[in-house]
Amino acid sequence: MPKLSLKNIRLITFDVTGTLLKFRNSPGREYANIGNLHGIKCTEQDLNNKIKATIKNLNKTHPNYGKFSGIGWEKWWHKVIQSAFEEFTTDEEKLQPISKDLIAIYQTSLCWKHTFGAVELLDTLKSRDIQLGVISNFDPRLSVILKNLQIDQYFKFVINSFEAGVEKPDRRIFRMANNFSNVKNLLPAESLHIGNSLELDYKGAINADWKAALISKEVPEHAIPEHAVFASLSNLKNSLLDEKCVKLANV
Repeated sequence: MPKLSLKNIRLITFDVTGTLLKFRNSPGREYANIGNLHGIKCTEQDLNNKIKATIKNLNKTHPNYGKFSGIGWEKWWHKVIQSAFEEFTTDEEKLQPISKDLIAIYQTSLCWKHTFGAVELLDTLKSRDIQLGVISNFDPRLSVILKNLQIDQYFKFVINSFEAGVEKPDRRIFRMANNFSNVKNLLPAESLHIGNSLELDYKGAINADWKAALISKEVPEHAIPEHAVFASLSNLKNSLLDEKCVKLANV
C-alpha cells in the first residue's frame, strides 16, 4: 500500500460534525432545555429518537436542508423542531421562539466543542504551511460556528453544502474545494480530506481522486485499509509527527 508523505499534499480539508467539532450534549438535551425555558416540560429521552428519525426522513424528502425543495434551511430545522415537540405542543406561538433560540444556540460554544486533538493537529499543519479548508454537509451557519469556536483562522475557505448546492459524497464538492484553494496547478491527488463518515468523507474523497483519512474508533470491515483509519485527530497528528508520513489508500 502506498505511503503518503505530507510533502506530497498541498491541500487538506476537514469535515466538521464528528471530526473537528462534536456536540457538548445530545440534541435531545439541548432541545429539552430550551423547551423547558418556554414552558414545555419534556426530557432528553423524550426527544432524542424523534429528532434523529425526523432528520433522517427530511434528508430524503428535503435533501441538503431544503435547498432545492423550496423550504430553505431555517424552515427545514423548524420542521425538525415541530416534529420533536409535537407530542407536547403544536402551538406555533410557542414553537417559533423555540426554533429561533435553538437555531441561535447551535451557532455557539454552548452546544459545540473541539474534538480530541483538533486544535493541536490544525496547529501542526499550519506550521507546515499546508493550505487548509472545510467541506461539510451543513447549513450557512457553519462559518459563524467555526468563528465562535475560534478555529476559523486556520482555513482558507469553508464550503457548506447548502450554499454550494451539492453535498458530499458528490465529487463536485471536492472539485469545488480544489477551485477555491489558491494553490496553483493543484492536482486532486495532492489533496487530502479528513472526516468521520465512510460513505460521505472517505469514499467521497477517493471517488474524487483525492487522498482520504477516516476518523473512527473502529475499522470498517472489508471497506478500507486499516492504516487509513485513525481513532482520533490526536492519533493522526501523532502518526504525522512520529513517522513523518501517513499510510493512506487512494484506490
